[in-house]
Amino acid sequence: DLLELSRLEGTDRAWHLVPLDLADLVEETANTYREIAQEADLLLYVEIGDYLPPIQGDATLLRQVITNLLDNAIKYTEPGGHVWMTLSGDDEAVHLSVRDTGVGIPPTHLDRIFERFYRVDKGRCRKMGGTGLGLAIVKHIVEKHHGKIAVESEYGEGTCFTVTLHDIPEEQMVPAAASS
Repeated sequence: DLLELSRLEGTDRAWHLVPLDLADLVEETANTYREIAQEADLLLYVEIGDYLPPIQGDATLLRQVITNLLDNAIKYTEPGGHVWMTLSGDDEAVHLSVRDTGVGIPPTHLDRIFERFYRVDKGRCRKMGGTGLGLAIVKHIVEKHHGKIAVESEYGEGTCFTVTLHDIPEEQMVPAAASS
């Protein structure tokens, strides 16, 4: 995770920007996590809107965004809870939301959760195997795609992460660097 974050922060990670169908990435990831959610006694809902504007992106990196957000939602939701993944679009952008009925994040922590190694509940994260790098990686990937990520949470009620991606104008695309 630390190596990947360093690559994202630097320029030595090769980018493979192509026209993407985010609906396919969302469905693939949801299918991977359906059994995991079921084993955790959670209901996983996926809703994909009819209109999704085209975007350019790196499929591997955006799959990592979806995976990290969905993995966290499942990890921090108690049995019997719900997780929703929604993909929608408008004329300006594509919006991906991952919402859960999990433990939530106390307001005092919300402005720091995208920092490296930051953990809201250090004891719980260690028990679950978190490194404190997942959300930092997500934020860097989203920003490299000229997007934004937002979080809303109510402690004890759940959390919603929303990623907004615009099509990247060709002049702003990050050039593919030599693979190492």
